Amino acid sequence: MMNITKKQEDAILTQALHSFAACEDNHAAALERNNKSYLYYTAQLPKATIDDETGLITSDFVEPVLYQFVKEALPQLLDSFTEDDQLAVVFRSGGAIKNKQVETLITDNINKIFLRDNPGYELLETLIKQALIVGDCYAKCFIDEST
Repeated sequence: MMNITKKQEDAILTQALHSFAACEDNHAAALERNNKSYLYYTAQLPKATIDDETGLITSDFVEPVLYQFVKEALPQLLDSFTEDDQLAVVFRSGGAIKNKQVETLITDNINKIFLRDNPGYELLETLIKQALIVGDCYAKCFIDEST
């Protein structure tokens, strides 16, 4: 444990609170952008205005173009990152020494971790879908050393 003065402790706390406050603004803006993007994805924005007398649409409205695009592009993008939902990764040695047993062992272990121990295929599908709809996404990964 470090010995710090009260002044240093206050400076660290002030910096942490300032960073947290700045993060809150960005988080709120990102949520608003995500929600609006989802409304476009489901063709709920912009809303159609219907004239009460004629029953005709009098404003712009959106066909679910984004939905159709995501529906068509998602499988192709998933295929770029995975073989299929049963085999995510195939390890191929690029060096001068090729060992088929090592390649098979690594391929089996990576696929076990990605597909069976974790919902890797579903996570990747969600990330790609979010990137197509919103424009950005993120994922966290870590190694659990306790197992």
